[in-house]
Amino acid sequence: MVRREPGLMRLAKRVRGFAEGACWMHAAMRAAGWRLPPFADAGRQGRRGWLKYGCCVLAALVAAAVPLALGLPWACAAPLAAALAFYACEAQAVFLFPEALRGSRSPWWSSRACVVQAGGTWKVMTTVIPIAARMMAGSFLRRGGVEAWARGCLAIVLWHREVAGRRKRWVDTPNALPWLEIGPVNPLLVRRERVVAGLAQGFRVLWISDLHWRGNGDAGCLLGILEVLRAMRPDVCVLGGDFIECGAAEDLFARLVRAVARRTLCVALPGNHDRGRRADELRAIVKTGGGRWLPECGTLTLTNSS
Repeated sequence: MVRREPGLMRLAKRVRGFAEGACWMHAAMRAAGWRLPPFADAGRQGRRGWLKYGCCVLAALVAAAVPLALGLPWACAAPLAAALAFYACEAQAVFLFPEALRGSRSPWWSSRACVVQAGGTWKVMTTVIPIAARMMAGSFLRRGGVEAWARGCLAIVLWHREVAGRRKRWVDTPNALPWLEIGPVNPLLVRRERVVAGLAQGFRVLWISDLHWRGNGDAGCLLGILEVLRAMRPDVCVLGGDFIECGAAEDLFARLVRAVARRTLCVALPGNHDRGRRADELRAIVKTGGGRWLPECGTLTLTNSS
């Protein structure tokens, strides 16, 4: 594809830093079929690159010191430890620039979400390291350095497109989750329970709790909940407490309440993180959004009009 797009090669030859690299990747993503907003804020893209690779270098230095502290043969063990630490760190943000360029409001978090979708840290490393090796090998060739760099970046672009296209926001089996991956970037795990209560007709309850949202970086979780809501079609949705951790997430929680209340009966029950003044704020958000605040309702009666 690089050779089929001579404009990409001409642009690659002018790359001198992270900002120019981001501009090149923007052009490559468009050539690969992405519909993107115009490239903007080159300075911010450059800072993202410095921060990303600064963290990778720091991780490598720390890892290189471990064999020395353990009394291992430093000359043999340190390079391997440093390389593994560098690429383990880089794997967490391998999709940072593609996510930022497509307009993600929280590209660090959405990049991590793509890493999880791609199989997790270790599986991503097994793809990243060969790509990096080919890019470095090309830099030793007389005329192949720029093309090797462009091919490596394009491989990331095409890989990101494939991963983003099949990203799952929720799963209903624990085996679908990668091992050793933590945090809000994981797909939501839906657990199904059947309760026999001797009722004439059954009903579905979707219980959502312990969100602990901190801001717009958790917007992917909101999208996952909405997908679950459409798939499960519950008769009532219970928001079971511990919704947010700070005021920056209030808008996101309000969007959740409004979206749920438009589709089904929405009931909110505060948790231990929702006490004091925050309880008053959350109660106002729930009632304004069309939901019910259970402490005020006392009990809730569900009836089937059919």
